[in-house]
Amino acid sequence: MSAFSDTALADLAVRGSTNERLLAKELIEVRLGLQTSLRDHFAGLAMQGHCADSGLELDIVQGAKLAYRIADAMLAARGMTSEELSQ
Repeated sequence: MSAFSDTALADLAVRGSTNERLLAKELIEVRLGLQTSLRDHFAGLAMQGHCADSGLELDIVQGAKLAYRIADAMLAARGMTSEELSQ
């Protein structure tokens, strides 16, 4: 838990510098339990890349399923050695 009060965090989130606003946002999310899992983060990145320009024509449900399959593969690859990854 941070040493910032709720009021101080709210003030930083609105009036702080860019870095202070980002820090305040993260601390507020932690307090509210809104942090996403690494799997959700990876899936979001995969979906973002797909939406930007994938050349694939998938509906949104297919795109979301693909994003989580990519995220699962990324999580599995995290534990592999560089030799295993090159195979």
